Amino acid sequence: MEAALRQRADRRDEADRLKEEAEAEFWRAIDELRQRYHGAQTDIAEVTQYTRDHIFKQSKRYAADPQDGDNGDQR
Repeated sequence: MEAALRQRADRRDEADRLKEEAEAEFWRAIDELRQRYHGAQTDIAEVTQYTRDHIFKQSKRYAADPQDGDNGDQR
């Protein structure tokens, strides 16, 4: 039983890690697009249905240097 619980915990941790990596990749790509031209953030908001403010905040959150150990997570 303990082995099954440990395996479940390990798999959940892995899933959480993969989810966070996917979020970071997505918002870094959005940040790159957002900086391409004036008005890009508005266009991205229209396509993604996120507010411009949310796009800005998430882009800044995930644009943090991953080497500094702080991704700005404010949850």
